[in-house]
Amino acid sequence: MGNLMESMLAAFAEFDNEIRLARTTGGMVARLEQGAWPHAAPVGYTRMKTATGIVSIEPSEDAPKIKQLLEEFSTGAYTVQNARDYAYNIGIRNRKNGVRTWQMIKDMLNNPLYAGFVTSDYIGGRLIQGIHEPIISEATYYRNQAILNGSLRNFSCSAEEEWPLRSGFLQHICGKPMTGSSPRGRSGPSPRYSCMFCRAKEIGSPVSKMRGLVHQDFMDLMERVRPTEDAQKLFKHIVLREWNNEARDSHNLARTLDSEINALQDKRMRTLDLYIDNKISEADKDRKIAEVDNDITKIELRRAEITDDIKDKEQVIDNALLFMSNPAAFWNLAPIEVKRRIQDAIFPEGLEYDCETGFRTAKLAESYLLIQKIPANNAEIPCLVAPGRLELPTSGL
Repeated sequence: MGNLMESMLAAFAEFDNEIRLARTTGGMVARLEQGAWPHAAPVGYTRMKTATGIVSIEPSEDAPKIKQLLEEFSTGAYTVQNARDYAYNIGIRNRKNGVRTWQMIKDMLNNPLYAGFVTSDYIGGRLIQGIHEPIISEATYYRNQAILNGSLRNFSCSAEEEWPLRSGFLQHICGKPMTGSSPRGRSGPSPRYSCMFCRAKEIGSPVSKMRGLVHQDFMDLMERVRPTEDAQKLFKHIVLREWNNEARDSHNLARTLDSEINALQDKRMRTLDLYIDNKISEADKDRKIAEVDNDITKIELRRAEITDDIKDKEQVIDNALLFMSNPAAFWNLAPIEVKRRIQDAIFPEGLEYDCETGFRTAKLAESYLLIQKIPANNAEIPCLVAPGRLELPTSGL
């Protein structure tokens, strides 16, 4: 009799635990479906409650560091191991102020919370738009996923960023390309552009110059070839009109990609239905799901890029106008890839440099010369006379 009672009590206790678990799970699912986050806050966030009492998260004082790490990784210039070192250098560390593990950094890169989504095993791993403030854009998140799963190749950072004018663009008066290096002197490294083919004693003038001075000479040169105000006005008109057309195309493409994503999600559900009905093996199910998820990630990356492209069109226009109005400042602030594209666009044949007197006569690109020839009289340019109002599409999709 005693054993029977013990078994009955144990059964009741187990049943009670299952009821509590079901209630807890149901509550978790309901909150997640609302976009709330009932779990612990990740690094860069703190727990909070909304005015209606919903548990969620909000950016903490560490959020800017997390944003910096995730956006830097999205450039493709880092492996996860590199990102771990980068995180430590900018102050993202473990509780003992040490280096975070490789897996910790990878989990951060994979975490959709930072892009404004919530997800959990309780909701089948689906991404739901959260009510919390994102730290990074969707495009950055999906780009990081593509880098991690190998859909996008990454490359290693190099010292090239410090030497934008070398690799054949900057030529000495002898016609040979100048190199860049940092020989050490008594006061430390002395970064200089130099010609390896000439000797100062033989030509009677310096064959090297401090990198900072050469860069300043280059920016001064770009100031001298800056387009006229009339050219800038025409450029603004053209850019606004072109972006207006491209934004419409982007909206249409976004709708098409949404349809493709929905079709792939339906395919994913059909695969699960086949597995549930024992019509395909678990291995086939996993393979098909992985293929579909990979396709969805690629399309979502493109979709997010289009969304960001539309949202950022005004910033892009501002950057284009800054380039026209102040090309030297734009070049100075740009990353290495953009610097070199600017250099090649304006000076396609490179530049000849005298370490004593500076740049020699520069040959500009034909397109840049054409821009500079815009007449001073705006009346001669039909598109500059009382231009019609350009309606830019809103960012909502």
